[in-house]
Amino acid sequence: MRATGRILTAGWLVLALAGAVWGQPVTQEWTARYDSYPRLDDVPCRMALDPSGHVIVTGEAFVSEAELTNFCTIKYDLSGQPVWTAYYDCEGGMDLPLDLRVDSQGHVYVTGKSYGPTAPPCITVKYSPSGEQLWVTQNNLVSPPEVALLELDSQDNIIFAGADYSPSTWQAVALVEKRSPDGSLLWTTTCSTAMADFNLQNIAVDPGDNLILAGHGGNWSEYVLEVKKLGPDGDLVWEATWDDTGDGDNEMVDLAVAADGSIVVLGCTQSNVSLLTRYSLVKFSSAGAVLWSAEYQSPGGLDEPRALALDGEGNILAGGTAYVPPYTYYPDYAVIKYNTDGLQQWAATYSSPSPESSDEAQAMTMDPDGNVYLAGYSYCGAATYDDYTTVKLNSAGEVCWVMQYNNSAVNNTDIPCDIVADGAGNVFVTGRSAAAFHVYDPRYDYLTIRYSQPLGLPGGTGAGPPGAFALSPPHPNPFNPETAVGYRLPAPGLVSLRVYDTAGREVATLVDGWRDSGVHEMAFDGTGLTSGVYLVRMEAGSFVQVQKLILLK
Repeated sequence: MRATGRILTAGWLVLALAGAVWGQPVTQEWTARYDSYPRLDDVPCRMALDPSGHVIVTGEAFVSEAELTNFCTIKYDLSGQPVWTAYYDCEGGMDLPLDLRVDSQGHVYVTGKSYGPTAPPCITVKYSPSGEQLWVTQNNLVSPPEVALLELDSQDNIIFAGADYSPSTWQAVALVEKRSPDGSLLWTTTCSTAMADFNLQNIAVDPGDNLILAGHGGNWSEYVLEVKKLGPDGDLVWEATWDDTGDGDNEMVDLAVAADGSIVVLGCTQSNVSLLTRYSLVKFSSAGAVLWSAEYQSPGGLDEPRALALDGEGNILAGGTAYVPPYTYYPDYAVIKYNTDGLQQWAATYSSPSPESSDEAQAMTMDPDGNVYLAGYSYCGAATYDDYTTVKLNSAGEVCWVMQYNNSAVNNTDIPCDIVADGAGNVFVTGRSAAAFHVYDPRYDYLTIRYSQPLGLPGGTGAGPPGAFALSPPHPNPFNPETAVGYRLPAPGLVSLRVYDTAGREVATLVDGWRDSGVHEMAFDGTGLTSGVYLVRMEAGSFVQVQKLILLK
């Protein structure tokens, strides 16, 4: 069913703000600039967090003027210092990374394409937590792919999917490979659509270790959104498609899988008549049935969806750009929230204070509390050109803060490509930043920023007044291997006390049920976990509080 039609041409939350607009404190802790070689471009593409809270950035970089670009992967600690930098050069060709993943033990995987007379079209590299190259595999594609993706299953097996074409039909297909942690090939398969293209765009692993592939398929004149589900052994379980009313061409943008195995996809639909674009959301059951679809179009009608996320309750957040009043010819950041039934809860946009600025979101993420973070760039005039602009919205769609970055040394283009939030109040943004003023030769560097904010807003992290809910600081902290976590209830009620790593994965449940009023204490044993930062999160009714744990072995 269609939950909503082409909705919301009024009732906007239009947010033209700068700085920490609602008084929530945020601090730019550091910026880290990476320049491999003077006068040459270094451009990142992906970022991820490891279990210890370190941030890893990968992209393309030059090692010397005599060589073409290499994979360049950097691991930073929480103070912004590089822990290690690793390069990969595939037989002297031009090497361009496309995706990045970090497993539960902190191993790093990078995949990408390579151009060269003897270079394989696509390779995947595995690094140890200390940056040592462990193995390299050649992914058996016909040509260098425009899309190459990685995912990890519950056993830390690595799944590769790359966009390819069939040499016999010249139609677009997807090659999928599953490998064990040591790099051994477990299985490989090719996914295609009969007599039509299948253009791979996204992959995800569901709670049963099934692989979900999302793309757009059809012929050149009209594409439909297409989803395929593969079992853990690579067999096709089902495939499903969705088309708009028939007047549009659909392109897949993003994919998310819910805890119950249902699947939500975000697409961009362009009218064949007006050429205007809109957001299209479709929810499939775990068996492949279409549960609902919803569309969103701003008054300007040239909307560009970028990213999709699900909160802890299964609500759906779609982010990107939209063209809204009063200046419908300049793009703004946009986030639209839907409930699990596809009913729109709110739509919020952000516009820079300058009325004629362009604000284009590039990436989106969420934290465990349901806050949304958008990273993109704002054109701030000829004085500084494009600047990083990072916006935080709470679960009600209200802006909490806005932070901008401009390399004031050159006042040229700064454009982010990725954003992650660690659940400990840290937000990381990475992208490319001009190192020279010249408009036609900006000489980009990697530029990564860490923002911090207090945990547990608005309540803070202290013990609270007598008789109130409270989650006390763990003691001892740092600890090895045990620590005590205390909490207080003013009245009997349901309590959840869980421990997560900084990537948001649950590692322990300390309490999950009814408890009497009073002061309680639980032991947390970190045996079996790696050293690093963990988060203990308490929920009791509407009360939510988080404390940080540091395991040192």
